[in-house]
Amino acid sequence: MPARGGKKILKIIIIILALAIIALAVNISGFWTFLNWPLNKLIAGTPDGSCYVSSDCKIAPTTCGVCDCGQAVNKNWQAYCPFKNRQIIHCKMCPSVQARCLNYACRTEKVIPSQPNPNANLNIQPQVAVTNADLAAQLKSKADLTETAPVEIPLPASIKAGQIQKYFIFGDLYLALVLQPSMNVLLPDVPVNYTAPWVGVLAARKNDTTWTQILRLSDQVQTDKNNPYYLWLKGNKIFLSVVDQNGAGSGEGMMKVLTLDNQNHWVLDGCYYFNGTYTDGDYFIFSQYLDKAEPRPLSECSNLRWE
Repeated sequence: MPARGGKKILKIIIIILALAIIALAVNISGFWTFLNWPLNKLIAGTPDGSCYVSSDCKIAPTTCGVCDCGQAVNKNWQAYCPFKNRQIIHCKMCPSVQARCLNYACRTEKVIPSQPNPNANLNIQPQVAVTNADLAAQLKSKADLTETAPVEIPLPASIKAGQIQKYFIFGDLYLALVLQPSMNVLLPDVPVNYTAPWVGVLAARKNDTTWTQILRLSDQVQTDKNNPYYLWLKGNKIFLSVVDQNGAGSGEGMMKVLTLDNQNHWVLDGCYYFNGTYTDGDYFIFSQYLDKAEPRPLSECSNLRWE
């Protein structure tokens, strides 16, 4: 009798294990979606949002949900979702966002669309180009200058979208800094050996449909690779940092600081050696901290041309 009872218990255990294995297999295939989503959520993993530059970030799902629009995470992180979801539901349209690195953390930012121009189809007059006088007017009105998400205004044919890493709002204007690949500047969406036809600063009003090439930068020799790093305000003046690749080490170079004078012309305001002492993670932003750079004579910053 005890032997028979033991066999019955063993059969029951085998049956339970078999049913559990079948249930697990069915669940993995996505049959029981009401169980799969919470199970996936428990084991999806903690999102890694660490970064040094914006190219370290991406928008990716983090919860394994069918309608998960994602959030900004490290480009090498991926949610672990072993259980399939076979739900047939209607998901809302995901917002237009991008991932950026701010203070070593990936952040989700909305992409700001250009404002519709009510006169676009009225054929009233062509768009008026933005000038340095418009920048001076924003300074006079004490407008704020803040970094912002990419602006959806069509670029000139000579400029690739991947050349722009920094966009700004300056009062009623948008500004964008156009870069070229160099030893100091890695542009993930632009070939390393790409020769940029145009480098400098773009400007547009909030209802414009095209950008104005307001400030063009060029090198004395092609290997200088001068790049516009950052824009900032100080003492009711606007400043632009421009760094070449002629430094002693990686990330280092001669930094020119340009500003608008009283006649609304860009002039060289300072010359510095930009070294590798930055700790912010975003060396573009770090370039505005002139007390961290080594002052040099203006004559050592003569390899930049602008118009």
